[in-house]
Amino acid sequence: VALNSTAAGDGTNVTGRYGTGVAPSNAAAVSGTQIGAVQHTIASTTLGQQGFTVLGVVTGLALNTAVWFDLSLLAVTGGGSTIKDVQVVLIEF
Repeated sequence: VALNSTAAGDGTNVTGRYGTGVAPSNAAAVSGTQIGAVQHTIASTTLGQQGFTVLGVVTGLALNTAVWFDLSLLAVTGGGSTIKDVQVVLIEF
């Protein structure tokens, strides 16, 4: 679930990202290639939480090249974006 825990009526945008090289650290600028559509959440209170799902297909990855996958959070106008109870499924075929 996603929430903006410090700004009532504000939202959080969640995107999936992937890339090669060094993975981004917490609070770093957004990097990598976006996976799927931006997931927008808006809550009327700081306790409001919304579920989200990031879906996408990544093709054309090179053999023997390490790839990182990440979630990017953005507080829409301010506050503190948070996600919790995260479940991840990655399938290679």
